[in-house]
Amino acid sequence: MSVRGARVAGWVLVGVPLVWQLLAAGRPTAWMLVHLTHDDTFLLLRLAEGWARHGYPTFDGLHRTNGFQALWGCVTAGLAVLVSHPEWLLRGTLMLTAVLNAGTAIGLWRLGRMLTPNACVALWPLACWCAYGLTGRPGLIGLENTLLAGVVVVGLLCWFRLRERPGGWRWWLLLGLVSVVLFWVRLDSVVPLAVVWLGLGWFGLRAGQVGRVAAAGLIVLAGGAALAGFYQWAGGTPTPVSGMVKRLIATQVEPPLTWWTVPAIAGDVASMLLKQAAIGIGALWPPACSSLARVAVVVLAVSGLRFGLVRARGWPLVLLLSVVAHVLVVRVWLGAYHLDTPWYYAAENVLAALAVGVLIGRLQAGTRRGAWLVPPLVFGLLKLPLAIALLVEATPTEGLGPTRLQAAAWMRANIPAAARCAAWNAGELSYFSRRTVVNLDGLVNDRAYYALRRRGGDLDGYLAENGVTWVVDYARDAVGTETHLWGVLPRDRWEVVTTVGSDPRTAQVVVRRVSD
Repeated sequence: MSVRGARVAGWVLVGVPLVWQLLAAGRPTAWMLVHLTHDDTFLLLRLAEGWARHGYPTFDGLHRTNGFQALWGCVTAGLAVLVSHPEWLLRGTLMLTAVLNAGTAIGLWRLGRMLTPNACVALWPLACWCAYGLTGRPGLIGLENTLLAGVVVVGLLCWFRLRERPGGWRWWLLLGLVSVVLFWVRLDSVVPLAVVWLGLGWFGLRAGQVGRVAAAGLIVLAGGAALAGFYQWAGGTPTPVSGMVKRLIATQVEPPLTWWTVPAIAGDVASMLLKQAAIGIGALWPPACSSLARVAVVVLAVSGLRFGLVRARGWPLVLLLSVVAHVLVVRVWLGAYHLDTPWYYAAENVLAALAVGVLIGRLQAGTRRGAWLVPPLVFGLLKLPLAIALLVEATPTEGLGPTRLQAAAWMRANIPAAARCAAWNAGELSYFSRRTVVNLDGLVNDRAYYALRRRGGDLDGYLAENGVTWVVDYARDAVGTETHLWGVLPRDRWEVVTTVGSDPRTAQVVVRRVSD
């Protein structure tokens, strides 16, 4: 194996998923709705448009909101200033996430080279991330997880440099700044960061670096205060209203935390960690790989411990405890539903790619083919035929995404531009209809709506007060029944105008109008 050959293989593993993702960002919108994006993607993009137009964060142009992750919200608002056309704003956001994924890949490659002198072993974390990149969702979902993954890698690079040069002010201060950026990207990053900083503090104190630890800690505290001030300006609360709504829902639908619920929660956390590890090495798609991938992760971990490839102490243990704490807090604080929101777990995906990649690489290094470049290349590109088949797949016409797209087209053609609509799942409907849509789940609404929902107020009265004359959403959110989130509307005031889609269980949108 030559160093040049390893370099060429590395750039192949960086470039192939980048090209695939850029091509995916150019596919028809209905295809992207099925294979890439989520309704939350369009909540954020519509909010970014409102911010660019009105000068403050707003989803519907009527209510200020802070229901978004701060730094990614600022980034998308900046894109909305530069790109006014909604189609190009969507594609530009996805292209940006593709470039960020490539940057994360290069960072993982660099981490691999820092962890081992064997250039082939160093390719394995990159190969795992390449397999991750050849899967549409969550790697190309258009949300903050791609930026978060890159920041995590930068933080790891700083940490490893600090371990080599514990006396350097620069790396301590950089770690403080990276930590600030991390929770500006996703606020729940404060949980794993708290665990990591306990480890860093212990390391710094043992190395006699009290002043440097204190200076970095002050940077983190200042960044936290600035973030609270930003959210206060944006929506009148020091934390995002979206998190408050999610917590409210969890208190309403989750059973009380008792000793009897602890085993179930522990099982959920363990299952989610294995799932995110499988996602991080690109092995959760196609579905047939899922169970095999989770078993493989366990076998690799046990093998690594058994044969001394890793030590279950020091920085690997700190990182493991940090992700366990993160998943546990999400499960307890936000409920089981949010275990199925993959963009929350970018840090877990990155750490899985790094850890599993290093383990596989060291296992290979112990064989006679320890310097062979073919295994990491094959692993990284194994899914390429499936990814190409997905890329050239015919544009879907059925499913929730295409149905919402059709409903948005109906709204654009039949609802006056000045009319006000409302929806619980408002992202895609608002973004593609170009109509004013008030968000009824509350994630990107204001604190007054959160207070109304918390006290179980009159939803119909709220709609009348805000001039809403159209309600558009799932059939299962039918008028006169409890929605999957909140709200009951009287049947005698809201008449069905049309229904879009054929399957009321999964992909049907009902349009209702207030009776005259």
